[in-house]
Amino acid sequence: PDFMVELLVAKVELLSR
Repeated sequence: PDFMVELLVAKVELLSR
């Protein structure tokens, strides 16, 4: 679902920081 994609993006953003 979309929420899973958003969660993945948030995780990547946290790792990117």
